[in-house]
Amino acid sequence: DALLSSPEAIDRAALSSAAEMYRTAAPESYRSRSAAWLATIKRRLADLASDPAAHNAYLTTVQGALADVPGLKSLRPVEPKPVLPTPSAQVAENAPAPTPTSTASTSSPAGAGSTAVVTPAAQPPAAAAPAAEPDLLGKWCGEGLGLAFAADEYSFELGGGRSITYPVVRYQRAGNVIAMSWTDKNLGAMVTEFGEFSTDGQSMVQIRGKTAASAQWQNYNRRFRRCK
Repeated sequence: DALLSSPEAIDRAALSSAAEMYRTAAPESYRSRSAAWLATIKRRLADLASDPAAHNAYLTTVQGALADVPGLKSLRPVEPKPVLPTPSAQVAENAPAPTPTSTASTSSPAGAGSTAVVTPAAQPPAAAAPAAEPDLLGKWCGEGLGLAFAADEYSFELGGGRSITYPVVRYQRAGNVIAMSWTDKNLGAMVTEFGEFSTDGQSMVQIRGKTAASAQWQNYNRRFRRCK
């Protein structure tokens, strides 16, 4: 309920894992709460109606995480606001004509018979892969869910062989806390923090997360151990 009514963007992975754990642990209670959740979702969508991008991102997230809630699939996204028309042909005709640009040519001295050599433009270097954090890499097991980290991606494992994989942009360490920047295809740039790494490297905590553009964090405090 708190996730669905939050004024901040929802962490899709967190909502999916919470729904899956509730669905598995208390299926009857899960079904009985569906109508109340649908009402909460409709109220939140009404609040977001003036912002089509936020409205549609929220709707996509809840429809993906709560696909089995009756009536949710019938909700439709908001059409984006129309784009301002382009200048008319008459305005374009009155615009000043572009200034001709001369092309410099290289010629050889008369009678030299040599050909000018054109040097190709330098290509930008390829983007480097995210720097891996050894303390975080590998598989971690939590209560009803798991996490798996690689240098350029991480997976949220929901059980039953199901998982969601996201691209990782970078890892940044500050003391005993590692901030992972990653990308959700619906919500965009995200940040999740991990810390409280044990001295033997066998346990840690998923502390909190948020969208990169938001100032408000969502606290998780989920403890994980390295999978055996």
